[in-house]
Amino acid sequence: MVVADQNVTVNCSTNDKIVIFNDAAADSVAWSTSGEKIGAGGDFVSDGTNWFFRAQNAGANTVTTAT
Repeated sequence: MVVADQNVTVNCSTNDKIVIFNDAAADSVAWSTSGEKIGAGGDFVSDGTNWFFRAQNAGANTVTTAT
């Protein structure tokens, strides 16, 4: 969970290994929208090959991915 009004990015060391809503081959997950950082966050779970991300946002936070 993000607890400060700062940009936070989680990068995967191997490209295309994060699965997130509407993107099966993401490289990173970021919270950087002004006014939507505090309380944003989520869970990462691995199956040994990919990382599956589930957003656990407090309110209408924006999660951005890079592919």
